[in-house]
Amino acid sequence: MKMFLIPGLIIMTAHPMYEADGTLWNIGFAAGPDRNGIATSTWRYVIWKVTPPETKEEMKNPWLRLEIVAEIPSSKMWSIPYFHSFFMTENYLIFTEQPWITGDLSTLLIDHIIKGKGIGDTMYWDENMPLYFHIVEKSTGKLHPLKYEADPFGFFHAINAYEEDSHIILDAPFKSTPVSYNSLKIESLGAPPSELQKTMMTEDPVAGPCMRFVLPLYAPGFTGVSSQIPSLGETKAWVVADSTIYLHPEYLAPPSQYKRQRAFEFGVVNPQYLSQKYRFAYGVGYPRGNVAGSIIKLDTVKKRFVKTWEDSKCFATEPIFVPRPGSTKEQDGVVVFSCLGTDRENPTTYFVVLNPDLEELGRFSAPVNTPVEFHGLWISS
Repeated sequence: MKMFLIPGLIIMTAHPMYEADGTLWNIGFAAGPDRNGIATSTWRYVIWKVTPPETKEEMKNPWLRLEIVAEIPSSKMWSIPYFHSFFMTENYLIFTEQPWITGDLSTLLIDHIIKGKGIGDTMYWDENMPLYFHIVEKSTGKLHPLKYEADPFGFFHAINAYEEDSHIILDAPFKSTPVSYNSLKIESLGAPPSELQKTMMTEDPVAGPCMRFVLPLYAPGFTGVSSQIPSLGETKAWVVADSTIYLHPEYLAPPSQYKRQRAFEFGVVNPQYLSQKYRFAYGVGYPRGNVAGSIIKLDTVKKRFVKTWEDSKCFATEPIFVPRPGSTKEQDGVVVFSCLGTDRENPTTYFVVLNPDLEELGRFSAPVNTPVEFHGLWISS
């Protein structure tokens, strides 16, 4: 990447979003002055896009098409709330400021520079900070004037988002307890089974229950007293201050359904329905382990998990929904994923294909052990 195009860029999310024409969107965390030399806080969020190449030179180097759309200062002067992924609809990009803090200058100085700890060890959960949502108009880069907040929640992977009736719907596995990377550290994954089990009980699952937040694009003025305003579904919203909305989510599946599966993570939808109104999502459940396990189908209309696929011989990893070429139906396609064999004497990795109702259509295997894999891509011929 032409790093000089984004001054002070430190990290960016691992989950860029794509429009139908191939335009890529992402958000980075940058320090210091913005591209105009202006600094209103130590840290800022940089929203940028890369449009499809039009020349041979751009085909060789797509980053020549990079365009900074917006730069938004952190709500904290000396640190920046972290997020792993963000939401996108047809007209808006939505990111959160979670109570998961990184880049705290004093912590970086003491723990990272002086004590030599990793960057991950300098991150912390601020239990007194709300969850904030920020809406940015994609066409202008302008920040929506309404402010949105909720109880402290965090999440790793957004499921989907879309616009409906002047509202923005956001779905993700939100967690009300501290979010961290602790369970993915070498000392955690390489610990004796008893210690790993303890870590899984205290730190995991990394994902909370699937929830839906609904953000109204318009709201009445504040009258001096908090007042509830209409929302969609079972979600709730109140005007609590000037241009400030407090949000309460709804469950996309009842808590009782997590008793065995424990979580729904790495949620995916038919890619033709990204940023559009959708009904079904597929994700990983953790009935037996950490990071891999079973495949679950979520029905956002019935508000429950409706199907589960599980094989005692292997651990399922993050799925991908592959639509049938030429089809526009949400449920016309297959769910594909790798499944890691559990037989130590006969190492095997399976590649499994399911129909939309999680019935197995076939699989092939390789006589090898592979690490847990996620964030893969399906590239058609």
